[in-house]
Amino acid sequence: MIQTERTNDVQRGGVVKKTACNIVVNAKAFEMLARQYSNPIKAIVQELSANALDSHARAGKATEPFKVKLPNALDSHFKVRDFGVSMSPETIYDVYINYMKSDKTTSNNEVGCFGIGSKTPFAYTDSFNITTFLTGVKRLYNLSYNELGIPELNEFGESATTENDGVEISFAVKENDYSRFIETATNVYKYFDVKPVVSGNNQYKGQDVKKILSGNGWYFSDGDTSNSMVVMGNIAYPVDRYQFDSKYHTMLSSGVIFTVGIGEMNVTPSRESLEYSSFTIKTIKKYLDAIYTEVCAEITASVEKETNYWSAVLRAKDLSTRLSFVKVQDLRWKGRTLAHHIEVPISKKFWAETYNNNRVRTEIYNSDSHVDINTKTVFVVKDTSIKSNVKAKWYAKQNIGKIVFLISPDEDYLVALDGDATASGIYRDLKGLTGDNGIVFYSSELPDVPKVKVSGVTRGKRQPTVVCNIREFRPNRDGDSSTGRRYRYEQRSWKTFESFDISAIDEFVYVEFNNYSVELNDKEILNFEEIVKGIQASGIDIPAVYGVTKVGLNKVKKNDNAIDFLTWFKDNVLEDDDVYEKVVNSLTASTIAQTHRFISSIGEWKGFNVSAISEGSYFRKLIEQVIPFVKGSESISPRFIEYYLGIKGLAKEGIRPDTAKISKLADRVAKDYPLVISFIEHEYRFSNESYSNIINTVNAIDVFKSLDK
Repeated sequence: MIQTERTNDVQRGGVVKKTACNIVVNAKAFEMLARQYSNPIKAIVQELSANALDSHARAGKATEPFKVKLPNALDSHFKVRDFGVSMSPETIYDVYINYMKSDKTTSNNEVGCFGIGSKTPFAYTDSFNITTFLTGVKRLYNLSYNELGIPELNEFGESATTENDGVEISFAVKENDYSRFIETATNVYKYFDVKPVVSGNNQYKGQDVKKILSGNGWYFSDGDTSNSMVVMGNIAYPVDRYQFDSKYHTMLSSGVIFTVGIGEMNVTPSRESLEYSSFTIKTIKKYLDAIYTEVCAEITASVEKETNYWSAVLRAKDLSTRLSFVKVQDLRWKGRTLAHHIEVPISKKFWAETYNNNRVRTEIYNSDSHVDINTKTVFVVKDTSIKSNVKAKWYAKQNIGKIVFLISPDEDYLVALDGDATASGIYRDLKGLTGDNGIVFYSSELPDVPKVKVSGVTRGKRQPTVVCNIREFRPNRDGDSSTGRRYRYEQRSWKTFESFDISAIDEFVYVEFNNYSVELNDKEILNFEEIVKGIQASGIDIPAVYGVTKVGLNKVKKNDNAIDFLTWFKDNVLEDDDVYEKVVNSLTASTIAQTHRFISSIGEWKGFNVSAISEGSYFRKLIEQVIPFVKGSESISPRFIEYYLGIKGLAKEGIRPDTAKISKLADRVAKDYPLVISFIEHEYRFSNESYSNIINTVNAIDVFKSLDK
């Protein structure tokens, strides 16, 4: 690279004597040169590879790759072998081994110029090898520090060879640094126009930069946008965007990579970074201005290629997301300014709540509304008088993440969507987006909702629209607790009354709701929240539960998709002995754990050897009585469910557990083993070591108590 040399115009006055400074050649000077790199491995890979490229360029082989061998367990050496002009002994002694001397300062066809990069291996090692191949002769050299700490060239002789002319630089790599050399080579070589042939380690895969937009000598990478790079002579230099004002700063924040000619910018002597002189800054701005002009033209052409307004906005939004300096509202499609939304004649909106078991929610619209243009939006055109609501809702349930809008268009709208007429406004915005791969579907073409067998009745048929005020039950207590202190405690488990088209709701369970009390067959149920939690804890999938006032009860009963809770419970719990047992055990354990929190942790115990605790221990007696209810390890079918539901005739024949006796025993354990109880309540995850600590402590306490007697 050509270096500009200038003669300074110096004016002196009153000078008695002038003396030029000099540089002392000693170990400290060479150490400073070797230690100037913040990333020695990157500097080595970059500089040795740049020299290989320069050699190829001088030999007229710029399109031919050089070779790189990465370190591995069998051969720890890193090697760079070029096939360029090589070096004669005279070049080795007169140029190569001399710092600050270079034979590349008269041309911008080569990167080198400082006479330092060839010695970068000293930043990592005290010794490296130079092998030259020139006109059938192979010569071996070694450059290393001598006794005084000054670099010294050692020549080992020469031999005949049939290998092509060129130079190989090599040195040993520490085993812990193998992966760093692989990673560095990947990052350095991805910017090279001609990639080297890399061997020695199969972990190196090479890497091409993914581009989202490109032009003449520039591109925007589809990856890390925090760093923009300028490539000069195949070497990529990060650009510090904080050196520039807002216009260029924003552009440099989008990950632009651009190439400049060798010598068009100043770099630091280490060539690790740019030197932000006025010359460098002016050059970068010139290139960015040209790139911006091209980018605008490329984006405009890219947007114009889209077949409809919707797709054009999506393309523009995608580009503006990655290229922060591009604004959607500044772009046009077919002469029309782009916007982030369109006006659509919506009647309803459906979406699935992933946090609520993918339950589909509905929102009713009465007029044209803004709809954001994004990849989540789907339109269902209501072209039939029946089942449109149900089909649209079912589509939302089957396509989690999509927001489904139901449109009630006029006849002209339908014709325009099919492309059989000249469309305007919203008609043309969605034109061409119908079909299997589109976002616009006709309700007549969507699949019917699968029919579900419930209580011997084939359900799936929807009744005409029935609007009813109902409250959704939230057993996790995320109902209306945030709406104010004036609300009752029980309201945490129930959403506020909402007006729903219950004919469009999927199968649901209902109970009579009267001033925050739940009633079944005119009897108040005090433990409804615990019942539902017990069912859910047993792994049983219970439909959504709604509370209905007495006034709305008749409306709900007439809908096939509504099931009263007792009917659902009988069909889905009582009819299956295994399911019934799980629910009962879960409810039993829940009751005991309400007063003794540590008991709920017992359900997490796996492999606990209760027989290791001494017989007669109160702790052992408690565990033996509690485990069957928590784990369901024994076959029991108690009448416990009657206690919860308060209705006779629901329980199966069996033994009702004596919870009072268990609670009394738990009180005694809490009193006698406080240290153990504290450990159980605070243990995050139980292991064999945890069990051993529990057993040993319990036995020790029991022994102490027996001695105390």
